[in-house]
Amino acid sequence: MSKILLIDDNADNLTSLSATIKDFIPTSTICTALSGPEGLKIASAEMPDVIILDIRMPGMDGYEVLELLKANIKTKVIPVILLTANYTDIKSKVRGLETGADAFLSKPIDKNELIAQVKVMQRIKNAEDILRKENILLESVAKDASMKFDFTQRKYQNIFDNNIAGILETTFDGKIINCNTALAKMFGFKSIEEVFEHEALPFYKHTSDREKIISFLKRNNELINYEVEFVNKDGKTVNTLIRCFNIGNQSILSFLIDITDIVKLQETQHQYEHIVSSSTDMIALLDKNFTYLASNSALLEAFGKTSEELIGFTAKDVFGKEHFETVIKPNALRCLSGKVINYQKWLDFPIRGKRYVDVSYFPYKDKQNEIKGFVVNARDITERKLTEEALQLREQQLSLIYDSTGDVLYYLEVEPGPNYRFLTVNSAFLKATGLNMEQIVGKTINEVIPEPSLKLVRSKYEKAIREKKIVNWEETSQYPAGFKTGIVNIAPVFDDKDNCTHLVGSVHDITERKQAEKELQESYNIINRSPAVVFLWKNAEGWPIEYVSKNVKDLFGYTAEEFLSGNVPYASVVQQGDLKKTIEKSSIYKKNEKKNEYTQEYRIFTKDGKIKWVADHTFIRRNEKDEITHFQGIVLDITERKKAEEELRRTMKELNVSEKRLKTIIETEPECVKILDTNGKLLDMNRAGLDMIGADSLEQVQGQNILTIIAPEYREAFRKMIKSVIKGNKEILTFKIIGLKGTQRWLETYLVPLSNAGNEIIELLGVTRDITDRKKNEEEIKQKNKQLLLLSKASTEINKVLDIKIILQQLVKIAIELTGSTSGAAALYENDKMVFKTYNDEGKITPINFKFEKGYGVSGWVLKTKKPYITNDAENDKHVIQKIREKFNFHKLINVPILNREGELHGCFTIHNTKEGRSYNENDIEILQGLAANTSVAIENSQMLLERKQAEIKIKESRQRLSSHLANTPLGAIFWDVDFKVTDWNKSAENIFGYSKEEALGKHANELIIPKETQDKVKDVFNQLLAQTGGKRSTNENITKNGKRILCDWYNVAITDLNGKVTGVASLIDDITEKRIIEEKLQSQKDFNDTLIQSTPAFFVAIQKNGKVLMMNDTMLKALGYSKQEVLGKDYLTTFVPESDREMLSKIFEKLTALPQPTLNENYILAKDGHKILTEWHGVPILKDKKFDYFIGLGIDITKRKESEIALKKSEKHYRDLFNSINDLVLTHDLEGNIL
Repeated sequence: MSKILLIDDNADNLTSLSATIKDFIPTSTICTALSGPEGLKIASAEMPDVIILDIRMPGMDGYEVLELLKANIKTKVIPVILLTANYTDIKSKVRGLETGADAFLSKPIDKNELIAQVKVMQRIKNAEDILRKENILLESVAKDASMKFDFTQRKYQNIFDNNIAGILETTFDGKIINCNTALAKMFGFKSIEEVFEHEALPFYKHTSDREKIISFLKRNNELINYEVEFVNKDGKTVNTLIRCFNIGNQSILSFLIDITDIVKLQETQHQYEHIVSSSTDMIALLDKNFTYLASNSALLEAFGKTSEELIGFTAKDVFGKEHFETVIKPNALRCLSGKVINYQKWLDFPIRGKRYVDVSYFPYKDKQNEIKGFVVNARDITERKLTEEALQLREQQLSLIYDSTGDVLYYLEVEPGPNYRFLTVNSAFLKATGLNMEQIVGKTINEVIPEPSLKLVRSKYEKAIREKKIVNWEETSQYPAGFKTGIVNIAPVFDDKDNCTHLVGSVHDITERKQAEKELQESYNIINRSPAVVFLWKNAEGWPIEYVSKNVKDLFGYTAEEFLSGNVPYASVVQQGDLKKTIEKSSIYKKNEKKNEYTQEYRIFTKDGKIKWVADHTFIRRNEKDEITHFQGIVLDITERKKAEEELRRTMKELNVSEKRLKTIIETEPECVKILDTNGKLLDMNRAGLDMIGADSLEQVQGQNILTIIAPEYREAFRKMIKSVIKGNKEILTFKIIGLKGTQRWLETYLVPLSNAGNEIIELLGVTRDITDRKKNEEEIKQKNKQLLLLSKASTEINKVLDIKIILQQLVKIAIELTGSTSGAAALYENDKMVFKTYNDEGKITPINFKFEKGYGVSGWVLKTKKPYITNDAENDKHVIQKIREKFNFHKLINVPILNREGELHGCFTIHNTKEGRSYNENDIEILQGLAANTSVAIENSQMLLERKQAEIKIKESRQRLSSHLANTPLGAIFWDVDFKVTDWNKSAENIFGYSKEEALGKHANELIIPKETQDKVKDVFNQLLAQTGGKRSTNENITKNGKRILCDWYNVAITDLNGKVTGVASLIDDITEKRIIEEKLQSQKDFNDTLIQSTPAFFVAIQKNGKVLMMNDTMLKALGYSKQEVLGKDYLTTFVPESDREMLSKIFEKLTALPQPTLNENYILAKDGHKILTEWHGVPILKDKKFDYFIGLGIDITKRKESEIALKKSEKHYRDLFNSINDLVLTHDLEGNIL
């Protein structure tokens, strides 16, 4: 079966050609391309048997395509038939054939000629393929004769793709023909395909380099190890070592090795040389005989010596025998044994005088890691020493305070696990627990705190860390000192990385208070078991209850909590008629300061509507100003006694008395009380009832049937209730009324019969309460349950959809249904805007196109705040855009953000106008946020599926590119069979190991290049490769043919056949022996210099040209109170220099930039806490390519020195003034008599 590629910019031509070829060659596979670049990609990926190419195409014409096809080693073997309608002259045909065309056809096309040409090209291609295969077989005598050509292709493809060197093939005018993954990665591209989007190579930093390379290759064909600076995709410089080959004057094959790190290391070494020479630390290098080999200027200055006066002399010569034998020699010998030594000591210097110095000895090693001497770094820390002594005194004072406080204090370290370990505790801790210091400090809480307290403590510690705030709780634990109860406070301490490192705890002992509370509770229990109810009322309006005994429910029916919460005011349970008398009586006793107790009787309403008589014996409490603060009452149930009394009065009074009492009850009742006749006519109703039905007076409704105000659907139920009560029953009914003023209310009526003396039921008594609010709450609960059920169902449905557009439409539909709204829309967050595409108006979907930027309109507000927005007055809402409101005719809206798990926006949705005209509320927001969460999951699922499909398409479109550049790579390439024997060996492998290909073929690795001591290790790596479990990268020591030991980086990949079976291993080898020596030398120098910079007591700062801090040493960071992360990238002038010094220092910076010369100046620097440090600065410019790059500052804290100078000047002035004030002649002369 043959494969034919058609390239033509006319789609109709492609269709016609495809049909013709399919008719005559039905087994063929046709590929098509509408442009030259697309055809080149398909040709390289599909490797067709024949290409039919149209010459005249826009952009890249057929000749250019043909030239690139023939320049590419991979595609130059494919026969090409040129096809056009406008290039039929002999000259054009000759040009086409000379460019590499195998045949030439003119339009209109003769079908027979076309098919004949195609078949001829197929025969030529087949013959050439057979010839190539025969050549490969002849060259692979040592290989298995059955190995197929496609295996060889994969083998070399693996080498090409996994080569650590960047491989690039271009035409001489810069057009890219081929490259590998390493090249793409080197220049910051994600894939090879992204490189090919650039038609030419734009990466040279200096175009002159490219011109030099081309000129050299045209003369010499090969350019080796030329350093070139390139610029990657992100504009960063890439330093490379490049090797180029002229491939038949058709293309340039280049191998690039990234040496950016080595160049940077060399630059760093140069920079460190500046730093060390400028350090104010006294630094010296001595050999094992204690002889000075090198020193910096600071040490020479301290001793008043020149370099010639120090180098070559011993430490004994410089410091004297006693100091050398007692201090320097013992410490130096320990250092020469491999230890880092540090000590602090007062020393006398010839120039500086007596100073307190911090001295460090560091072993100095050569590249074989053998100690050759030691480095001494001495830092003047006199001022710090004096400061530390002052701090120690302050610490002692704080320690006294810590141990003197009565509360328990302790300090914990947070360890992984997490676990918590005691670092310090105060004496109050020991006293409270009965433990000693050894039982606590250094122990974990598991070892100190007993169960069950331990579990509680752990949970509280974790809460404090998780919520990043102080947590407190009450805790009781048993210690040797007994049971202890305390209020515990725990505060987390975080480091600059937001990790909790310590916990600070305090405990306030409330053991005695808890005991008192326990005793008080026992007294309460006695009260609660008695028939008397105890109240404590505050002397304020409504008598707020501050205490009531638990047995209150037995008498009142209400719980103590209902009274104490304020939901049931005491005045509301006292019968209204008695309430007034009670108030009056309490007022009398308030005025009488001699009377502090009194008794009164009154009626109360129980929770179930019953009336009880109580006797209240009240005690009056007064404060120190003799003002009444509280009333304490003991209330007893006297209902039975009162019933007996009432029965006695009943026998003494007739119906008139009974009617008066009933009338009083009706008029004073806060709820509706009414009397009906047996037909339902209203006979009497209290004021509360009249207000409830909207009547202005009793006359307005008296005599009317009560059914006239009852909603029609409840009238029959009310009739049945009346009939039942007439029979002697008591009934309760819930129903709706329509008041005289049209107001609808929900009522609950308790209806009982009233009998005359003859026990005949003549009237009905009803007590009615307004339960409208309760009904409203019940309806809201029902609605919410309905919404939750619908939300659960909606969640299932919305997550079945994978199209985001449909997800948003379903979201709006469900939101409308959940809230009873009329319309709405949903938006996606795109390009920093909320974008709405459709609008749902009562089920009708209409296309729209609205975009809201941050802060614009309601959606812009939601975009800015990520919070829901609700308004029931859109006309007057400042966030609502009125033109949009008028377009969609809405008056109320809710807009809810759709957030992912990390709180980032997917979009938002809005709904408008409820169908019943109700207002939107918080319940609507709550249910819509739940819907938004479900939608977020659905969107993320859809996006994940889309991303997966795109990845699959990308994988399918990705093709491996074959190359025959293996022979020219500067890296060694070796192929092994599964027995670790050589099957192929390139020229670079010969150069690295010294064996020719013929000498290496068929030999086991151990026979050639593997040292005996590493053979077992290498065998394990090879087995991992065969098992495809590892071994892809390693650095090994190898042996060359002449026995030389070299260090090589190995890059290995398993080679598989078409069935995935491992048939061998391909290895790329880079001889890094010289490179490693250079790197180790540079790194050693860098480490040495870095140690000196960080250990010097002088301030060190590196500042970029733009004024940003590039580096700051530990000494300066500590002095200023900053961490490294806080200073890097900060503007030096505005952050660390007082405003008064900024202009002066800015001019110095400008001078350093314009005229790179060292400077010396004094200025203040600002610490983090605001205090100033006077510093003497040495500014040193650092150049790159002879141009200013950045500068470093070496500073010495001269604050103390300046203070001393000022004091000295004042003293000098004082004595000079005194001297001048003496009237007698005073002469000053030296010891020889010379007048001074």
